[in-house]
Amino acid sequence: MNFHSKLAKLFIALYFLLKTLLNYYFFSLENLLKSEKKLRQKKISLMEITITCNYQVKLFKLFKIKSCLIKSVALKNMINSFGWEAVLYIGVKKEEELHSHSWVHTNFRDFFKPSTNMKIIRTVF
Repeated sequence: MNFHSKLAKLFIALYFLLKTLLNYYFFSLENLLKSEKKLRQKKISLMEITITCNYQVKLFKLFKIKSCLIKSVALKNMINSFGWEAVLYIGVKKEEELHSHSWVHTNFRDFFKPSTNMKIIRTVF
């Protein structure tokens, strides 16, 4: 993969992160969870989507994004926009306190999946 291709994937990942952050801070939860339209008619390859997802995860670390909801929405929308199926789950569990978490499931990898069982309260396709 050449430099321009890597740079393009990095900018795509950055675009979806920034778009998600803007929606998170300025719009409703419903708007944030709205599914993304496909950018392409044809799926990109598994290798390309995996690399782009890895760039997205690196950007989360670089910008110190800790919110699982922001990370999950940005990743899900980016994956869906390239023709791949991704499902966002929002779950809760009650121990001494109420805990919530969101994660993304794809047919090639799970992102941010919790280590314990959570009751799923919302599924976003």
